[in-house]
Amino acid sequence: MLKMKMMLMMWCVQVLDDWMYVASVIDRLQLYIFLAIIIAGTVGILIHAPHIFDFIDQSEIIKKILDSPDGSPVPDN
Repeated sequence: MLKMKMMLMMWCVQVLDDWMYVASVIDRLQLYIFLAIIIAGTVGILIHAPHIFDFIDQSEIIKKILDSPDGSPVPDN
């Protein structure tokens, strides 16, 4: 009886260890998928943003706003 109980406990521990290993593998896989999606999304947004790397002369914009009569920026026409 004691031997059967010990074998059952060892089997339960073995099953729990196996499931913990499976859970850690799935967790690692989800981490890699998450990182790939985040990096691909960031790169995609940066590539498709048309003016993200353009230089903007802030002093020129401030001068246009200050020179306009009503304080609104004047369009470049």
